[in-house]
Amino acid sequence: FLEGGIKHITGKGEIINNINTAVLKNKKILLVFPKFNISTKWAYSQVKKHLDSIDNHTKFSPLAENVNWKLFNNDFENIVSRTYPEILKIKDILYKEGALYSGLSGSGSTMFGLYNDTVSLDKVQSLLSQYQTNIAFPII
Repeated sequence: FLEGGIKHITGKGEIINNINTAVLKNKKILLVFPKFNISTKWAYSQVKKHLDSIDNHTKFSPLAENVNWKLFNNDFENIVSRTYPEILKIKDILYKEGALYSGLSGSGSTMFGLYNDTVSLDKVQSLLSQYQTNIAFPII
């Protein structure tokens, strides 16, 4: 946090490793804020998992040069979309408009799409005009 960049945190938060951020260079992130909120407590209760430490290491380099974005997944998305199917409609629009990856941020309700910097997000934002949107540029 203090040094900036993207970190891979393990252990109880004490093991901090830098992540190669070259793959995010020249990318844009469109954040989409639905008009509903999702309780984090509710989302975790639906997962039916404990927050205990599980030795479940990543099986691929999350930000390697040739990222296979399809490998990324947020378990909350399947759970949240059953109650809030609108997030899947937003995701569909983001993908149809060229997102490299689209998903739910954390337990929700913010959705995001990751785009190459050559993509104009004006059209995407107009298709999602019923929502508040913000464009972010990864700090690398």
